[in-house]
Amino acid sequence: MTIATAVFIWLMAIAFAVPAIVGSHIKTVMINKDVSFYFCYPFPEEWGPQYARGMVLGKFLIYYAVPLFIIGIFYALIARHLIHSAKHVPGEMQGTVRQIKARRKVAVTVLAFVVIFGICFLPSHLFMLWFYYK
Repeated sequence: MTIATAVFIWLMAIAFAVPAIVGSHIKTVMINKDVSFYFCYPFPEEWGPQYARGMVLGKFLIYYAVPLFIIGIFYALIARHLIHSAKHVPGEMQGTVRQIKARRKVAVTVLAFVVIFGICFLPSHLFMLWFYYK
């Protein structure tokens, strides 16, 4: 089952990458008659501006908003489980205190990953959304 899941994920990744592979091209921007810039541009002009907007919005949702929402929900579930299970830790008092501290440390670490993900990827996605939807 694990191998089938991994193969499915790779096939989906390849399928979603095909439009970028097919549509990418070298775009030229002329600054003046002597200066021009060449760069790889993933959105062909003949596919229209709606394609670029749709791809930017889709990437924002699929790569940022949905994963952030999902990991936020799972963080809340993990934190809730750790808090509730800390009330029923068997053993002596010292072991219980150590267990509660360890569980709190796990909860803070997971929260840090959620916050870091949100902070690191937000500027890039906001810029792309602003650029294509301004």
